[in-house]
Amino acid sequence: MRLILVASVCAGLCFGGASARADDDLNDLMALRTKVMLEAHHLLTEIRQAWADPACTSPEIEALREKLQALQNAVVQTQAEIRAKVEELPEVKPKVQKMEEANQKIEELDQKIEAKLGAN
Repeated sequence: MRLILVASVCAGLCFGGASARADDDLNDLMALRTKVMLEAHHLLTEIRQAWADPACTSPEIEALREKLQALQNAVVQTQAEIRAKVEELPEVKPKVQKMEEANQKIEELDQKIEAKLGAN
């Protein structure tokens, strides 16, 4: 639709057949269209954010929000279970061990740095 409108405008300008009044009318229509599109966009943004607004509620909505929270908790728990099982795989387990060794080394270095800073 927009392509047709742009093509029509370009064709009109190329052929020079449009009068100044027709151009003004077209500009007015396009400006009004832009204004309405912006208003619609703002409304759509508000509507899309309203589901999380605690002011927008009813018993049914609260039940759905509780269901959503339970599902999110289940997803987090399932991700943790997957992560734990993946870390036990033979191809991943050595990397986990190296990471644990690196974290231990970091802790040792942190303690040495703190001791040096405390001595100064």
